[in-house]
Amino acid sequence: DSAKAKLARIGVAEIVQAAENPYAVAIGECGLDYHYGADCIAEQKEMFARHIEAAGITGLPLMIHQREAEADMLELLRAGVRRFGKLTGVIHCFTSTQAFADAVREFGFYISASGIVTFKSGAAVAEVFKSYPADRILIETDSPYLAPVPYRGKINEPAFVCKTAEKIAAIRGLTVEETARITTDNFFNLYQKAARRRSDTGRARA
Repeated sequence: DSAKAKLARIGVAEIVQAAENPYAVAIGECGLDYHYGADCIAEQKEMFARHIEAAGITGLPLMIHQREAEADMLELLRAGVRRFGKLTGVIHCFTSTQAFADAVREFGFYISASGIVTFKSGAAVAEVFKSYPADRILIETDSPYLAPVPYRGKINEPAFVCKTAEKIAAIRGLTVEETARITTDNFFNLYQKAARRRSDTGRARA
């Protein structure tokens, strides 16, 4: 499908309808990628605006991909906040600057660490996670890519996320157990629909 064909096929109503699925806990993955999508920037912006609108309507968080598109992304998110009063979300696989982190922090957004924070080349990204509010940090695999050191270059898998957690713990002066507890709590605070499902399952088992 071309970008224009997707715009013709997927509107806000279709996204909202898809989000009614009980297993859908967020709107996304959505966002802007100007590294690979420089030939369809206008279409990307329009589709991201539709995802933002769907998030505003449903109250679900946005799961956002961002690459080389910080200024346009912030413009669209600010427009969404002005329209809906508040948005929630996460910049997944965060690889951007401290300035961008400070900007999305104003929205109360989360940022999520991938294996990149364990790379020597990821020192600046790791530094962002050192100072970002603890209650707004997540960790992830971004499988099958970005396996953390010492597994870099291999196919990533969920078991490797412990190495990312170890790095976050080290730079923040926490234990791995504390980091696991904090990021797990953060996950369920962000993904309220998942938290309700967990709560309902617990009651059913009781």
